[in-house]
Amino acid sequence: MVGVWYPGSTAGAEVSLIRKPRKFDFFLSHQFYFFKRGFWNKNLTTRTWYTGLNDYRKLTMVVDEGYPNTFTMEIQDVDTDCFSTVQQAYAEHFRNATLPVEVLYSGGLDSESTIVGCLQNTIPVIAVSMRLIFNGSPINTHDLYYAEKFCRERNVRQVFFDLNVNQFFENGDHVKYMKPYNIAIHNAATAMWLIEKCHSFPVIGGDYTWPQIGNKVYSPHRHDFCFYDIFMREKGITGIGNMISHSLESNTFFIREHLNIHQQGQVEVSGDTFKIGIFKNKMLENLGFGKLEMRHKSDGWDLIRTSQMWRETIQPMINKSLFNNKLFNFKPTASKIIWNRKLGELIGTDCGTNHSYGTKSPF
Repeated sequence: MVGVWYPGSTAGAEVSLIRKPRKFDFFLSHQFYFFKRGFWNKNLTTRTWYTGLNDYRKLTMVVDEGYPNTFTMEIQDVDTDCFSTVQQAYAEHFRNATLPVEVLYSGGLDSESTIVGCLQNTIPVIAVSMRLIFNGSPINTHDLYYAEKFCRERNVRQVFFDLNVNQFFENGDHVKYMKPYNIAIHNAATAMWLIEKCHSFPVIGGDYTWPQIGNKVYSPHRHDFCFYDIFMREKGITGIGNMISHSLESNTFFIREHLNIHQQGQVEVSGDTFKIGIFKNKMLENLGFGKLEMRHKSDGWDLIRTSQMWRETIQPMINKSLFNNKLFNFKPTASKIIWNRKLGELIGTDCGTNHSYGTKSPF
């Protein structure tokens, strides 16, 4: 492979490479296995970004015409501060924030704990929630129930924005959010839409780097949900696209507690979404966010794709929009993670890399 590399910066970098001819090419990912014949002079586009506090995450997206795309997140060694609690790390995240902080609150535990972190640090916060209106009625009532109840009980100001799902997909409004980042998950587009409705400092709860304890590796981060920071940066919006792992320190707090709960055998997790909810609730309590209300994973938006209603109504509408906007050539993207020595030490290993989500892992 030959080409010119332009060093990445926080604004991103781009390079076009020319692939030399090769007879066979094997591609292995967590979802699929491709065997394909080589092509001559196939163009690649590689883009690199840095996100997180101190740019500790290096993101690389390789778009390959005709082949699946690849996304790599590299967790880098950077200078870190010593915090005794994750709440202290959160305070550092918000040190230069424009107040009030606007947390995109779906009614889930990740965004809810982010609001709690603001309250614990006496940081002014607003909960920003979205009502998904389909055929004139909201379809995320499960989420809205917990969101409204929590804000009312904690005296948190909550604002709502109504997204007309019919218009959003039928008019192709989602395309401008998905296409630049090769995103194939619809709810990432709606989150970006909601970010643009904020006025001060939008924040998304996010996730942490998930350890596969039995395999002594980390699972890759889903690329569809890794572009919120980049989207905001390119739109001139100041905010945080992944609060939980915005810094290497906060990410480490969550990983350590994940390992601690597993080692103590407090909660058994075997891929069951409700058990994962119990586990996450226990972890947040141990990390000092208090005892949050248990809930099932959303049946209003996240999992509605498995329902007959989704298959018969919303999915055909999305398919039609993709066809009209010539986006049916969206290819799957294989995600990979490269972790540094610090994260390796937590799971009893060294630096490493992994492309599998470990569906056969015991945890």
